[in-house]
Amino acid sequence: MMSGITMDDTNAPTSSKRIRRGGRKGNITMMAVILATLSSNTSSFLVTSPSAIQANRHHQMTCMTPSKLHATINPNENESSLSEGEDEEFLSLFQPSAKCNADQMNPTSLAYIGDVVFELFIRNYFVWPNRSMARLQHTVVAIVRAEYQSKLLHKMTTSFSLTPKELTILKRGRNAGGGSSTRKRGPKRLHSKKSDGGSSDASIYQDSTAFEALIGYTYITDKKRCMDMFCWIKTQLEEEENDGNNQ
Repeated sequence: MMSGITMDDTNAPTSSKRIRRGGRKGNITMMAVILATLSSNTSSFLVTSPSAIQANRHHQMTCMTPSKLHATINPNENESSLSEGEDEEFLSLFQPSAKCNADQMNPTSLAYIGDVVFELFIRNYFVWPNRSMARLQHTVVAIVRAEYQSKLLHKMTTSFSLTPKELTILKRGRNAGGGSSTRKRGPKRLHSKKSDGGSSDASIYQDSTAFEALIGYTYITDKKRCMDMFCWIKTQLEEEENDGNNQ
């Protein structure tokens, strides 16, 4: 007699009944089937008591890899979370080629990258909590447009310590954002005269290009420095939100 196993002819498959009716030869065959099943899945037959179940689970957990063990202990967390190495590999997919030399890139290419990096940051900042798509789009556009970036750049140059290299990138970006008498850069609204009859606001686009070039350059060359800049930008956004709520 084998503990943990119950034989019931009424529920057994037809093939099992046929084996049992085969006399001694059938009994031997049936025993071979049982032993094979036990060896392939021991826990489903032999682990019956609570203490045995606990001991078996402890054995399984100690044999798990750290990531599988974490997922078992925290079943509600996302099982597809990346490891540290995988996380770095994932982020590398959103970087230019390793052969890319940011110092040799023209400032408009740096601004091209900085533009999308900055907008992704702003979209993530405002996407939660939920709001209507019209309101979300209006909020994001107001931040990523040239006028706000120009305002942000002026704050940055006075309250954020920039290195000589970063100041050079700003200068290159500003020069690249300038137009000529025959070719004007940036949105048309920036080339219209001010309401007070003053000079053109085209310099706003130059500031915007300089700002985006700086973001693009640090994003490619120095992640820590880029993070510092975005933390500073996040602080500016939070202060503006607090000021708006207090009014």
